[in-house]
Parts: sequence; structure tokens; C-alpha cells
Amino acid sequence: MYHRGSSRYARVIYEMKYARRPALALSTLRQLIGTPAFRDFSADIDAVVPVPTTWWRRLVRGYNPAALLADEIAVSFRIPSFPKALTRHWGARQSRTAGALRTDLTRLSFAFSRLPVKEGAHVLLVDDVATTGTTLASCALALHCARPDLRISVFALAWAGK
Repeated sequence: MYHRGSSRYARVIYEMKYARRPALALSTLRQLIGTPAFRDFSADIDAVVPVPTTWWRRLVRGYNPAALLADEIAVSFRIPSFPKALTRHWGARQSRTAGALRTDLTRLSFAFSRLPVKEGAHVLLVDDVATTGTTLASCALALHCARPDLRISVFALAWAGK
């Protein structure tokens, strides 16, 4: 989905992240999961890892949006989800940070914790919205540095591209 301003897709993300109503986003994801393209894409995935949120965002929302999406994918394809494989060290807000600074901040934010999968496993890294891709890249880097044997794919429900 293309997430921009007042588009109908922006509402899906807004409901999930800020109105504490993830049902619309999960329904949208289920529709996407049902498509042949998504089934082909996910055919050989061994594990799902959500991008971690800050502790205070989780406290305010009551959940991590990326973890909800990752769990839905994991249940749909009967593969394990590992919400604690990555940890977030500190919570610089990504949505309002300039590009160069955003890159520097996210490299410091994520650390690998543990991922009990076989060597050479294919891991799907899941986030709710990708803007520049820096957060996903930083998480993928943390996974790769700890487990260079992994194959990593990324999925975001929406792209806000700047």
C-alpha cells in the first residue's frame, strides 16, 4: 500500500498505530496474504521477526503494530514468529527525523537477541510502514551481523516513500 497524506491506506495505518484499532490493518493484510504473489513470496520462509518498537510506544498503544502483522503472517503460513529476536535500545522517533540523522540513529537502535532457527534459514523481517527503509535495513544489519548465515527478506504493509 502507498501511505501518503489522506489516502485511504493512510487510514489503515492511522487506525492501527494511533487509534488503537488494528482490525482494519489485519483485514487488509489477510487480503494481501490471500494473493498468489504473496504466497509465492512466502513459500520458503522459515521464521518471522517483527521490527521492535520502543517500550514507551508499546506501553501507550498496548501492542507493537509490526508484531501484530508478523503474528498474522506466522499464523497464516504456520511458521514461527520471534518477537524478541531483536531489541530496540532507545527510542528516537523515526517519523520526524531527517534522512541523514535517521540513518545514524537507527544504526544505534537495534540489537540481536536470539533467533533459534536452523543455519541458512530464511527470515521475514516485518514492519508496519517503510519510509526510507532505514529502520528495516538497520534491523536486517543487526540480524546479519549476528547470524550471517540467514537469508533475510523484508515486508512492510505500507510504503510512505520520501
